[in-house]
Amino acid sequence: MTGPRPLTATLRHAIATVLIAVAWSATLLSVQVAWAQAEEDDTAARDEARADQASEGAADATEAAARAPLLDSGVTTLTTGRHAAYHLEVRAPNPLRDLLVRHLDLARFREQRDISVVEIGRLIAAAPDQARSLLEPEGYFNARIDVTRDDAPAGGPPTVRVRVDPGPQVRVGRVQIEVQGPYADAMNAGNAALRTRWQRLSARWSLKEGAPFSQAAWTGAKNALLASLRTRGYATAGFSGTSAEVDATSNTVRLFLVVDSGPLYRIGEIRVEGLERTPQDAALNVLPFQIGSEYTEKKLLDYQEALQKTGLYEGVAVELDQSPEGADHAIVYAKLRENKMQNATFSIGFSSNTGPRVGVEHTHRRVFGYDLVATTKLKVGRDEREASFDLLTYPQPEGYRNLLG
Repeated sequence: MTGPRPLTATLRHAIATVLIAVAWSATLLSVQVAWAQAEEDDTAARDEARADQASEGAADATEAAARAPLLDSGVTTLTTGRHAAYHLEVRAPNPLRDLLVRHLDLARFREQRDISVVEIGRLIAAAPDQARSLLEPEGYFNARIDVTRDDAPAGGPPTVRVRVDPGPQVRVGRVQIEVQGPYADAMNAGNAALRTRWQRLSARWSLKEGAPFSQAAWTGAKNALLASLRTRGYATAGFSGTSAEVDATSNTVRLFLVVDSGPLYRIGEIRVEGLERTPQDAALNVLPFQIGSEYTEKKLLDYQEALQKTGLYEGVAVELDQSPEGADHAIVYAKLRENKMQNATFSIGFSSNTGPRVGVEHTHRRVFGYDLVATTKLKVGRDEREASFDLLTYPQPEGYRNLLG
């Protein structure tokens, strides 16, 4: 018959830790860190408010561009060395003048010594069309461009002069925005909330009638519209058609867009990847939303932040599987890289009041094989002695954590 086996040192330490925790649990502070599920209406309101602010910012920028006059029709002269082919002078309102100076071939090749007279002539002939191709994306479709060459006396480099009158900037004459796909189907079936939301999205469109048009403003307005849908459930929203029809005679542009919403995504499953020693429950217990709720970008960002705050992971990425066939039960991937099991930080310092001091902080993220994080801090100086020990549990259901220290 075999007698009882003696306890190992590790097991004795584990039992001692548990007994201390039980004995002092009535007097020690239990800190609860919970990530509560926010009400869906409140979340929607916050997201809409954030979208409103972004849209207002874009609209303000567009209005500022409309009010800002083109500055003086000054001259930028690009001189060259005595062996250069020609000097270049560009006369145009800023900021268009800077645009032309940066991108005209005449500016690029002016210091090329071996350029021929024939090639200079070709550059001069091509300059008006090239300048128009630079001005039209900025909304100027009736520019008058004159390029001349003045020979210098005594055989010096000639001067090529580019004079630009951009004319009026094109403005938006009409905007038509339509939506199709599951979003439109739900609206037509009587979903008043989606109809109201679409009206708000349309009202936030930054390139309103009368606004100055440019390619950058057009692209920005389209991106903002899609972002409003993609961050609120319709992750694969896109355009089935867009057009900007410019009438150079009236200096107006007609904008037409058809949005294909794609399916509404609902979060059906969380898959945690990259774990080796940390239990999966620690990542799932800090989930800040309900399984089955509509996807929003904010929910994924909140979950990513909650995972980072646990201190258990060195790297965190939360992503939605955007496969349309799985939209009703979409998978959210939490891709994690665990922190080191142990790490220590050492410090050293000096103060004229307290003299030299040293410190160390040690963290163990799986004490005795249990779901516990132990943090020990020690600071020693001439006039100070400080030591502390904290024992923190992994996240419990609903995000709670208990602290002994």
